[in-house]
Amino acid sequence: MSLSADATRYCNELFEARQTALLKERDERRSAVRQNLHDIDVAAQRAGYPGVLQPEIDCAVALSVAKKDALCRAYEWDGKELTEGVITSIETEAMTVLQQCLAGLASSEKERIALKAQRTRTSDLSETEKLAELSRHVQRTICEAQKAIHGDLTVRMLEAKKANLKRSPSMKVSELSSRIEKFRNALIEHADLWKQSVDHVFPDYPTANGAKLREQRDSLARQLGGLRPYIDKFNLPSMMGVAGVEWDVYDSAVSNDVAVRKGHSIEGVLQQLQQILGRLDSMSPDSDFQLHKETRPTPQHVTIHQHGPQSRVNLNSTDRSQNFLSTTEQNVFSQVRAALENGVAHEATLQDILAKLTDFETTAHQLTSLEKFQAFVNSAASYMTIVGPFIPALLQMVGK
Repeated sequence: MSLSADATRYCNELFEARQTALLKERDERRSAVRQNLHDIDVAAQRAGYPGVLQPEIDCAVALSVAKKDALCRAYEWDGKELTEGVITSIETEAMTVLQQCLAGLASSEKERIALKAQRTRTSDLSETEKLAELSRHVQRTICEAQKAIHGDLTVRMLEAKKANLKRSPSMKVSELSSRIEKFRNALIEHADLWKQSVDHVFPDYPTANGAKLREQRDSLARQLGGLRPYIDKFNLPSMMGVAGVEWDVYDSAVSNDVAVRKGHSIEGVLQQLQQILGRLDSMSPDSDFQLHKETRPTPQHVTIHQHGPQSRVNLNSTDRSQNFLSTTEQNVFSQVRAALENGVAHEATLQDILAKLTDFETTAHQLTSLEKFQAFVNSAASYMTIVGPFIPALLQMVGK
């Protein structure tokens, strides 16, 4: 996995800055070790051999480490993970720096000894032994440095994997908005074809366009699989229920569900997606939308029970409604308020809807209740997924 041009430039600048500091440090240490003696042989009598060359050897090792660190930071800057292949590449480049530096040192020392032999016209066996000793020392240094570099890179890779497991997934707001918009448009296209394909006499399941509808459902389900954790972060209710049966509107909308559930579910999902897109519009498009690892709140839902022919709709109770608000009916209004407070984020909008709900409550079972009910429904039109399950029960309180 190669670095981008900008990341490569960043790596080179990091390495060159560190290289300048290391070369300066090498020169200072070399002066200290040789005690300002220019003749290496004389200096070696005090510092030992190849100890007199240790500043150069240590600098070569430090340069290889600097190369490794610069490459790691460049991959991080480029947003690329430290995989097995990446750390192998980094190790190879770092060891190349070390081997080139030490090969240059050995070659320079060999040339120095050869020039000395020509100048003195003598062949000193001890000089040959010095070169052999230097070669062994260089090989030990390379092996030790490679083990250290490999170990450090392996630890970095494992720590990065561990951090990725703990890190909350995220997506750019602009990307999330784009993907939700794409999903919404695809759902609208699916809904249009689905409505055309349903038998309007017995509207249970589509009777035409089966292959195309199945293809659309598969695509929508795959998109929803990636988006659902982000959608759930907005804490909008996703459960509907009637006659003791409950279902998830998103699952119903993208499946081959029975028409009476799927139609309402699609409408509810489309309204919610519009709300979510509106919230995303208020965020910075370049910011990250984080998925924090936390307990998902229980979706707001309501179960509606119906008993007997021409029965009234009551929430979690038997039918006792009259031309005044019973305890059951008061409980309905309380549940509607709780659902709205949990699902409507904009305070001004929430207060407007609640005010109209109160107006309807005060006129329930009266001649003016229809007007108040319609005003409430119009104010909550964008939140029908929230209030929709309560509509049958509220309708029982319209008029006398």
